[in-house]
Amino acid sequence: MIRQPRPPRTGRIRHGAVLVVRYEWGVERQSAREGVADEQVAVARAYLDALISHDGYGVPIAPGAVRYEVGLKTARNGRHLRNSLTSGPQFRLVRAIRDATYSVDGDDVIVDYLLDAGMFGRTWMTVQVHEIFRIPVDDCRIHRIDARIRPYRGTRPTAVSAP
Repeated sequence: MIRQPRPPRTGRIRHGAVLVVRYEWGVERQSAREGVADEQVAVARAYLDALISHDGYGVPIAPGAVRYEVGLKTARNGRHLRNSLTSGPQFRLVRAIRDATYSVDGDDVIVDYLLDAGMFGRTWMTVQVHEIFRIPVDDCRIHRIDARIRPYRGTRPTAVSAP
């Protein structure tokens, strides 16, 4: 079997979550990086969905995963994080997540969103959350979460009364 040699590369250029490889003859090809970035964002979305549904069993979490909130360790391993998502009282207050934005930087998925917290059908407060998920490209599971939470100074959504 005779293999055709690959043309020499002139360099790699990064454009956001897409890696573009330029070959000498000017042909550009997108690598699989774009698809991997979508998978990484899907894992982060699964985590946010679990905050609302209180079902952490569908979230891909590595066994050694840890979570830090404002520098304090709030989950010591993957099992603890999954159990907290599923039955942790701190997550029972989550009523809604809105205005989420996602960006990918290598193995990190940065998510900014507003979280409405409350009980008994009422929103007591809204907070701004900035989370950085470490989701390595090679296995697409959460390995680390760094969260920063601040009170939201904007307007709250209006309460909708039931008919």
